[in-house]
This record gives sequence, C-alpha cells and structure tokens, in this order.
Amino acid sequence: MGTKPHNDPLHLTASRIRGIFNGGIRPPQAAGEGERSTDPKDGRENLAVTRVAGWPMTTQRSRRFRAQWPLLFALASLGQPLVAADASKLVSGVELPPLEVKALSGDLAALPRDARGHPAVLIIGFSKAAAEISRAWVERCRSAAAARPDGSGVYCYDVRMLEGVPRLFRGMVERRMRSSYPVNLQRQTLLVYSENDAWRQRVGAADEKTAYVIGCDREGRVRGTAVGQFLELELKKLLEAIEPMPPNRE
Repeated sequence: MGTKPHNDPLHLTASRIRGIFNGGIRPPQAAGEGERSTDPKDGRENLAVTRVAGWPMTTQRSRRFRAQWPLLFALASLGQPLVAADASKLVSGVELPPLEVKALSGDLAALPRDARGHPAVLIIGFSKAAAEISRAWVERCRSAAAARPDGSGVYCYDVRMLEGVPRLFRGMVERRMRSSYPVNLQRQTLLVYSENDAWRQRVGAADEKTAYVIGCDREGRVRGTAVGQFLELELKKLLEAIEPMPPNRE
C-alpha cells in the first residue's frame, strides 16, 4: 500500500517549495477563491478547497498556509548565493573592499591590509579560460615591478575566483597549481572560494573568460582598472596611476 502524501504545508519538500517561488505553482488563493466540491452522497457543498503544491486545502487550512508563507520564502532562499551589500562597481578613489582568503602557499592573506605601504595590482580571473589571459598580466606586472627603482615595491597578485570548484576537488586543484609555482609566487596567488558574485559586480564582469585588473595605491585605494588581453600600454598607465615613476635625474 502506497504512502499518502503528507498534507501539512510545513512538510513540503524543498523542490516543491522552490517550485512555488519559481512560478511553477501559483501561491494560495484568498479565502473563497478556491475550487468548491460537492459531496457525492448527499449533494451538499463542502468548504472551499484551494489546491497548493498539488494538495487540496480547505479555506481554514489555506489561511493557515498563508500565515506560514514568510517561513516558506525563507526556506526557499536557503542555499541561494548572497551578494554583499557593498558590491558596487569599483571606481577611482574608493578603498579596495576587504579580501580575506587563503594564498596558494597555504598562508592566510588579507587585502588591502597585507599590501599596506605598497602599491598593488590585482589580476582577477573567474574561469580557467581567464587564467590564460591573467597569466600574461601577472608575468608582465612582476617583470615591470622588478625593473622599477628600489623601494617602489609593487605587489602583483594573481587572484583566482574559484567558488564554482566543488569542495571535493579543491585540494587537488591547489596541489596542481602549487607544483607549477615557486613559493615566493604562491604567496601572491590568492584563492577566493566565496563572494565571487560580489566581485563580479565590483569589476563589472560581463565576460567570464577574460581578466579584470585593479590597481591600488599605497593606501589601498583604487586608482585604475583594465579589462581584457594584456597590453603593455595599459599596464604602464596603471603602474603610473598607482605609483608615479620619480623623475630621471642624470
């Protein structure tokens, strides 16, 4: 004998709850708007019946269900990614939002705190395809930083947005990356497993397959941005914006 479906609205399955809010099933009707049925034995009309999520509900039960609607909305929202309230697009002059993550080396990293006193360039990628474009930016940024006068100390961060990587595979991904990087570069390779959507909004990410570059001054304030394939002129402009080269005295 099959099990009868439970009629209590609080026992709705998660999939049915989400179905209600995704438009698959309409919300309960107001009292008196439901279907009415007639007792086949004596022809008397029963109480108004509203069908919700496939189950018949009397007017009394429908009222009770409507009272629980906010709870069901909260349940349906569980598991949905939340975007940080301050995820507005970054513009010149604003302070870089806190980024507290794990570096590829295994150390904890926090920006802009860790770069305080140094100009910094963040090269951000949201996919494996973007990593190919980011690599050119990172390598050229580090080469240009090394060629600058002593004391300028530009930090070039390779920022990988990896929230979409399943937890089960994250360790494997990190080990593979670690085998290709010397330790000093691992410390400036940041792995971001949360709030990726917030950063998409901050950099205006319309294309997941390209690089997004942010330049910050010594105080951690954004001074310039760039998007797309590496261009020497773009990097030069960005470095000049965050740390102007001293005049050449000969």
